[in-house]
Amino acid sequence: MMKARDVVNILTLVLAVLLLGGEATLWAVNPLHVPAKFLPARALGLQLFRAQGAAMDPTVSAGQRVLISAWSYWLDPPRAGDIVAFAYPGDPGIADLKRIIAVGGSTIAIKDGAVYVDGTRQDEPYLHAADGSPGSSMRAFRVPPDSFFVMGDYREQSEDSRNYGSITRASIIGKRW
Repeated sequence: MMKARDVVNILTLVLAVLLLGGEATLWAVNPLHVPAKFLPARALGLQLFRAQGAAMDPTVSAGQRVLISAWSYWLDPPRAGDIVAFAYPGDPGIADLKRIIAVGGSTIAIKDGAVYVDGTRQDEPYLHAADGSPGSSMRAFRVPPDSFFVMGDYREQSEDSRNYGSITRASIIGKRW
């Protein structure tokens, strides 16, 4: 006859196997689509980052800590206006933080400093007041499917999709929470 203690030990073992199996499945299946190098976000769906520069000022100041949630994109795709952390194209082991300006299939252009998405001028009240890029321009560009055009809020201080092109969904870690 089994003792209560044996039943508890068996149930504990079964629970541990289920939890570890569930974690292993989450890691292998990766339903949150987090790049492998970002372990906390991949395992927990959350990761804390520190903004490295002024590219997102005034929304996120240099040195400010930002909590990124991969859960935001579990069921919904990234959208224009979202502030996202992603694997920096120049070094995928480093995270970068920018705002999505246009999504796959959209056309983006910059004329005299104003951003146009699908021909519509964008209202961008979040831009840095001292941004001195009123004369900047960029020819119309169609964002590839499953990709995103990202820019910093302080355009004068930002290296972004204007420099390295669109980022893919696979490179996105998560959304600023």
